[in-house]
Amino acid sequence: MPADGTIPARPSVLKTLGWAVYLACSWTWCIGMFLPVLLVRDFGIWGFVVFAVPNVIGAAAMGWVVRDAEASRRLVGRHRAACAAFSLVTITFHAFFVAWILRSQTPHPGPIGAGGYAAILGVALAVLLVSVPAARARPSPWPGVGAYLLSLSCLLAFFLLRPFSQIDPLVAWPSTTVLSPSGLLFLAPVCAFGFGLCPYLDLTFHTARQQTGREEGAAAFTLGFVSFFVPMILFTLAYTGMILEWRVQYVVVPAILGVLVHLLSQACFTSALHGRAAWRSLPHRLGSPVIAASVALGASIGWLVADTQPGSALARQGLSTGEVIYRVFMTFYGLVFPAYVWLCMIQTRDGHSGTGGASGRRKVHIFLFAVAVAAPMFWMGFIERRTFFLVPGLGMILLARLALPRNSLGATGRSTAGA
Repeated sequence: MPADGTIPARPSVLKTLGWAVYLACSWTWCIGMFLPVLLVRDFGIWGFVVFAVPNVIGAAAMGWVVRDAEASRRLVGRHRAACAAFSLVTITFHAFFVAWILRSQTPHPGPIGAGGYAAILGVALAVLLVSVPAARARPSPWPGVGAYLLSLSCLLAFFLLRPFSQIDPLVAWPSTTVLSPSGLLFLAPVCAFGFGLCPYLDLTFHTARQQTGREEGAAAFTLGFVSFFVPMILFTLAYTGMILEWRVQYVVVPAILGVLVHLLSQACFTSALHGRAAWRSLPHRLGSPVIAASVALGASIGWLVADTQPGSALARQGLSTGEVIYRVFMTFYGLVFPAYVWLCMIQTRDGHSGTGGASGRRKVHIFLFAVAVAAPMFWMGFIERRTFFLVPGLGMILLARLALPRNSLGATGRSTAGA
């Protein structure tokens, strides 16, 4: 019991479940909805495993590592600029993804027809229009619950509206791989590094952590990613064959509609959440223009590259220009942002965390130098698909921590956030 004699409020089971569902939706990005498609194409079913395991564990762990709301506030306060940058890149990424998908499909609407795509876009815009005012209001998990139920209905439609007799077993997928499965040995550490550290820059995660108590928050993160997020990425695994046109003849039109509604509505919902987070983190007069510029930049890139011919200068190793840009965005989450957490956010042995003071400035310089040196190796691994190069690239980032300052303490840099 607190010293003032008051009885603390008991955690609400319904509230905990609400935030758990919110977290699952806030993390259902164009990464979880599309990257497994590429990994299964390249490496078979083990590509999905290498994606899913560190993703679920890394996201759930944040609720335990950042122990309470106050720890989250201190962490965000110390790294506000990096967290805002994380949200802005995420908004740009999703705007690119939505424009790329729409522009790639609308010239050849196939069995859905132009009217079907117009209906899908209408649903996505409706989700965005509902999400934006909800995101600008006091943080609440319930818009996330609504978005989750919409995706769950899309998942059910996908399975119920296609012939069960035609569903192909997963064991048939490895025969379609285009890269050696041994490449996963080099990709797996990068997945663990990225998915393990990126959550600490995600302001939507911090929103949930700041609205829940210590035990309640840990439970919400665990349930959110172990129980509610897993069906979302399993849905991705289920429609992988359709996206790659391996067995598209077995999928009926309502099932295709369900997948596209899921992709676009979740992208809009996630963008709205990060828009709120960035708007609150940026200087007041800059928030709206910067967010609008991020959306415009991403959408412009996606719209333009979707119409690019296969032989363009950006197309690499059999990848379309759109996929090359998608993989470039992934470099932020596999290299830039986790490297920042590793080098600037996690406290050194002297207790310093952050970028304040002389020690902080030195950390930033080391971070920039390490990323600049590792970037060409990540290009070779992600874009040229020679995954062995990811090993020295990641090794450069990990070893850069040895160069961090150790003996200068500063009150502004001492970390008590638990991360």
